[in-house]
Amino acid sequence: MSTRVADLTIDELQELLHSILRDIVDEIVEERLGIIKDPDEGLTMRPDVEQSLDDYLASDRRGDDADEVFRALGLE
Repeated sequence: MSTRVADLTIDELQELLHSILRDIVDEIVEERLGIIKDPDEGLTMRPDVEQSLDDYLASDRRGDDADEVFRALGLE
């Protein structure tokens, strides 16, 4: 690729702009995701809580049907 914008073809300019925009978007996304961090990161779960979650996941129960809950609350 050429080093001067005046020497670039339209395709080369589009490729360059696409690359620059991708880098900018990636940088913004990384910055924003850095703000959203897991407050429990690095902490250890108590064994009783972990066992309770494992038991729940192994069970057939997965909660009430959302439509049934909405109807029961009159929120149809």
